[in-house]
Amino acid sequence: MRLRYRWLLLLLPIGCGPTDPPLTQAPPAEAVAPAPAATPARAVRPVFDVPALARLNIDQLRTALGPVAGPDTEPTAAERKEGIVEWAKQFKHDTTTLRVSYDVNTRQVIDFFITSAHGRATNYGPWLQLAHISPQDPRWSIEPFAMPGRPGVYLGVRVAPK
Repeated sequence: MRLRYRWLLLLLPIGCGPTDPPLTQAPPAEAVAPAPAATPARAVRPVFDVPALARLNIDQLRTALGPVAGPDTEPTAAERKEGIVEWAKQFKHDTTTLRVSYDVNTRQVIDFFITSAHGRATNYGPWLQLAHISPQDPRWSIEPFAMPGRPGVYLGVRVAPK
């Protein structure tokens, strides 16, 4: 009978020990589950006011947004002769990039492509928020750009006025 109680005493500390990691220790990244769908999305403040920018031509847009990120080129005469009619410029703010395509003849904006330095996401909604675009706004054609070979993983989103 005494032997039984000794085993119980040895097993008692095992059953009463802490089972969760200390609160200061974060769980491994691969163990973190995505937020439940019922959790409201975190509000993202717009970086670019695309609806307001869409009313401008590329020259006015450059004035409004400041310097172009990367080379600030225009198509050469030879490229225009070959039929190039669309060109693009990029603008950056912090980690967000806005690529603006425009007609080289009329200078009117064709569309916007918004992405971030983070590069990939399974939800393109925050990019729309960064562009101040509502996904339900009927004035916009919204086209998420999926990573090749990885459906559901997005590299950015293209928005164009309808």
